[in-house]
Amino acid sequence: MVSFIREENGEVRYILFIDEANQVNTSTVLQEPTKLTFLKECMGGDDRTNETQNLWIAATNHLDQIDIAVYQSGRLSNPLCFSWTLGDFINYADDAGISSQFPQHWMETKTLNDEDNQWVNKFNKIIFDKDFLPFWNKFINNNPGAEYEPEKDNDNQTNNQQPNQQPKKVKIKWGEFFEFFWRLYDSKQLENFEGKFTNPRNPKIGEVLARVDQSLILTANKISEDISKSLDTRLKELNQTANQTRTAIQTSQTAMNGTVSRTMQQISALLSTIAGNMSGRRSRSPPW
Repeated sequence: MVSFIREENGEVRYILFIDEANQVNTSTVLQEPTKLTFLKECMGGDDRTNETQNLWIAATNHLDQIDIAVYQSGRLSNPLCFSWTLGDFINYADDAGISSQFPQHWMETKTLNDEDNQWVNKFNKIIFDKDFLPFWNKFINNNPGAEYEPEKDNDNQTNNQQPNQQPKKVKIKWGEFFEFFWRLYDSKQLENFEGKFTNPRNPKIGEVLARVDQSLILTANKISEDISKSLDTRLKELNQTANQTRTAIQTSQTAMNGTVSRTMQQISALLSTIAGNMSGRRSRSPPW
């Protein structure tokens, strides 16, 4: 507790600073009544005039654990947030000389949604220097461009992946990256991290449906392509057969025409011979 003298009228004021305030007043205060008693004794004195002359400052890294009743008028009703933003994180990364390693798809994202912000808000300079920087070196060396190969079951991989086809890599988003780091940090697993990224988030329904739609589109396109190729092959075979049949008919017709012509010539010759023989018999004298 630190006291100081106000210059205007000489009143003695006090600045009271409470560190780790979540340990004093949490959302579970009903199970720990001594903490509530402490606050009442400190902030609920009989002399309201003297009480209002004191400046209370409470600090915590776990704002989500503070009971919302603390923010009521007359209590700690002027909350100030010093949590990091994405811009703060990038600035510290720039100072540390690692921002140049960030992928383009990260740098194109200027703001985060509430779900992603809750993870970046947890950073501070100590954790960034001591824990995050060693983690980052392992991460980026094993996941260049912040991309990774999702784990797939063998059946799915066999059905969808062509032979000799390289596995498709997926871009890691800011929120997925931050959540992955903090889950390792909170579970005391950072020291065991060797660089392999595992997406901590289950795909949302919309994302699943989008993937299903995309898969159906790819499957339909593949079926259409296979049918088209099959039809083209069959049509070519039919066309080839028709040409062969046409050629055979033409050849047969030519041969038949030749045979008919020769037969007609032979018949004509025989008729001429017969006619000659009959004419010779008429010209002979009767024997009597």
